[in-house]
Amino acid sequence: MTTANEDRSGPRAEVWEALDDVMSSVPAQADLLPKVVERVRPQAADLVRGQIAELRRVFLVGCGDSYYAAYGAQQAFERLSGIDTIAMEAMEFARYKAPFIGPESLVVPVSNGGRVMRTVEAAEVASQAGSPVILVTGRPDSPFGRLGLPMVDQYVEPDGGFISLILIGQELGRARGASSDEERALIDSGLAAAPGLIRSTIDRHLAPLRDWAREHPLESFFVLGAGPSFGAAQFVGAKFFEAPQFAASVQQLEEWAHEQFFTHRPGRQVMIIAPSGRSAGRAAEILAGIQAVDGVGLVVTDDPALLERADLGVEIPASPGGEGMSPLHSVVPGQILAIAHQERAGRLEVTQPGLRELQHQTSRRQIGESARVSLADLR
Repeated sequence: MTTANEDRSGPRAEVWEALDDVMSSVPAQADLLPKVVERVRPQAADLVRGQIAELRRVFLVGCGDSYYAAYGAQQAFERLSGIDTIAMEAMEFARYKAPFIGPESLVVPVSNGGRVMRTVEAAEVASQAGSPVILVTGRPDSPFGRLGLPMVDQYVEPDGGFISLILIGQELGRARGASSDEERALIDSGLAAAPGLIRSTIDRHLAPLRDWAREHPLESFFVLGAGPSFGAAQFVGAKFFEAPQFAASVQQLEEWAHEQFFTHRPGRQVMIIAPSGRSAGRAAEILAGIQAVDGVGLVVTDDPALLERADLGVEIPASPGGEGMSPLHSVVPGQILAIAHQERAGRLEVTQPGLRELQHQTSRRQIGESARVSLADLR
């Protein structure tokens, strides 16, 4: 499915390397989504036809943004496929789980760039253990894509892993008779609506969040979420690492009350991603705890009560696909805020010449040239 004008040679540049205007990467997601759906759906339907017998669980596996996509997608995937679904970081899966699985477990590793050795390793070990494997990548001509395993080619920029996983789950459920036409139509409505939800969120919040970044310098910053929104929170935290290069702290919504709460001080900012759904009530309680110690609560939600109580309520529209589809646009305010802080602080290649390139070279060696293990090494 590669067209003549698609150049996939060489390592894939990160958004932060490739764009002069990094903020333009946010609306690009709205343009990306229908392209992923068009490209991936027929591939997913073809691949899952041979994956319907005797499956007891599914592992969604990746590193970095691909892992966050897997975590965000696991609820919807399980709902659609009717199979116990677990998102795992690639090294944890390959070295501590894959040696104990077999043909009853479908493994779906995701690596858009195809050069993440831990995800290559996860796919290899799972296959050696006898599990069926479906790769999701944007680079078939990569170490990952050349493994010779069944593959979804999602070639898009930036990464479309969340959408590809949803579509695989949807087609798996259809093939197994595990989801109804109504359930699949609900997901389709969420996918169809998502570009508009992304654009409306940007239009409403771009200027106010840029103002907030100017008026509230980063001293500490927490990002919290539960369920699909914990995947969204991890993704947002990564954008703070990458754009302003600020060490934001990401935590599961409940665990913050047990741990980071005791480090909290007046004025510290906490972003809670909590669209209407199973965690909105707990998010209200956590917000009250933040405010009780004079913290600053930023809440990304469509829940009116949460918006009213927040120090900064960032209203997003509800997805017609439900809470499981919300990460497609609930990440947008956090992305905007991270990039706005980068705009305020200045690009690293300007403020500290040479450091960004050193980071990129070192990161590529650590991620793309790491030694892999086999199943034999783990037994």
